[in-house]
Amino acid sequence: MIVFKQLFSLLPALILMLVGFISFLFMSFKKNLNLIKNLNILGFILSLLSLFLVYRSVPIKIGEILFINFFSIVYLGVLLLIGLCSCILFLTNKKRYIQNPENFFLLINLAIIGAMFAIISNNMIIMFIGIELMSLPMLALSGYFVNEKKSVESSLKYLILSTISSCFLLFGISLIYCISGNFNFFHFNELSIFSSYDVDRIVLFAWCFILTGFGIKIAIFPFHSWISNIYEGISFSSLLFFSTIIKIVSFIILINFFIFFPKNNLHNLFFLIQILSFFSILLGNILALFEKNIRKLLAYSSISYFGSLLISVVTLFDNKFALESFGINIVNYVLSSVIFIGILNYISTIDNNHYHNGFEFYKGLFWRNPILSILMTISIFSFAGIPFTIGFFGKFFLFLLIIEQKFYFLGISFLLGSVLSMYYYLRIVVNMFINEPMINKKNLLIKKKISNNWIFTFFGFLMIILSMSILFFGINLNFLINLFSI
Repeated sequence: MIVFKQLFSLLPALILMLVGFISFLFMSFKKNLNLIKNLNILGFILSLLSLFLVYRSVPIKIGEILFINFFSIVYLGVLLLIGLCSCILFLTNKKRYIQNPENFFLLINLAIIGAMFAIISNNMIIMFIGIELMSLPMLALSGYFVNEKKSVESSLKYLILSTISSCFLLFGISLIYCISGNFNFFHFNELSIFSSYDVDRIVLFAWCFILTGFGIKIAIFPFHSWISNIYEGISFSSLLFFSTIIKIVSFIILINFFIFFPKNNLHNLFFLIQILSFFSILLGNILALFEKNIRKLLAYSSISYFGSLLISVVTLFDNKFALESFGINIVNYVLSSVIFIGILNYISTIDNNHYHNGFEFYKGLFWRNPILSILMTISIFSFAGIPFTIGFFGKFFLFLLIIEQKFYFLGISFLLGSVLSMYYYLRIVVNMFINEPMINKKNLLIKKKISNNWIFTFFGFLMIILSMSILFFGINLNFLINLFSI
């Protein structure tokens, strides 16, 4: 029986459910974009604030299916922040959504609810349902520009890949259930009782299926081939969701699996993950090195970024700082992605010819809009791991994990990848600071239409606050370390 305290701990999700239900009612009778927009933004803000109330009652189990701890609270906050930012980004580009723009907010709401239940689930079935509840709205988000060919193509590709991923994941879960006889994470330790050569082989086989399912969602090597096409075809508002929510939720679930799973069943799997990390880091950076399309560059760089985060996964048992390292890198990725994609989204509102996807479009941007360029530069520096940004500490702590665990071959890949990423990230910055005559159509377009009015909007306030956060955490990291070491 669920008591009031347990129900109260679900307050952030309940607020979003109520907002989603009210939004659905308004959409059924009379569509009002401003009302639904404000209602959903208010819902995300209230859900974020409610986390401070829930914080006092954790850790807490809700039946045998949900478990909320301090780790969950932090990442629930990250998910809600992404949802809030996605709604704000949509506002700067809503004119391109010709049909039913109200649906965007409802889809974001449903996806966040699914993601929240996926990361607080203590049961593999509830986890799977949460993932699917997150994935289905994202299918609609991937094809939101129905009048654009690439958007429809992206939606179809995501449908196929999401289905394949779910099949692998479900088969791996069924194999673990066949051995343990339980879907609950807390009962994974009982697998050590049944440990034998045959059982260990089945567990490894199950893990290969689970890792394949999540690997497709995260888009690490060798499951990366789809990511550039989908990044190229979807809107920037949806791109923020695709580049953060799916990957973060998948990683958190993987970490939950590893935390509860007996260590003696994972030695061979850890070696496999190290190989995936090695090739993801190298391949992602090499592909990004020769890319001239800024959307595809973001896609390829994410392969490398999340490939490097696998280092935190394989060091979970041997280093207590692995979770802190993972958390710092996730915060860096979210903050940098919101700023970078947010600015690209704003620029795309003045360019209907897709010139903004190429590097040349940003030549001399600093001399026409210095504040926009500086904020974009901060996010790029943090991606690249330049000192005095949070990204520097993220890469530094990952390198410390590599050295402590003596993963020397991973260290070579990580250092080489960092050097390569520095080059292609700084290539964007150099383009923005070049002072050359505006002689082509692309630069003439941006010269005429970009103004500084965006600073005085909610979007501008968000971009400035997040940029300052990157610099603040890059100088004073104690807050984040204490937050993730709870």
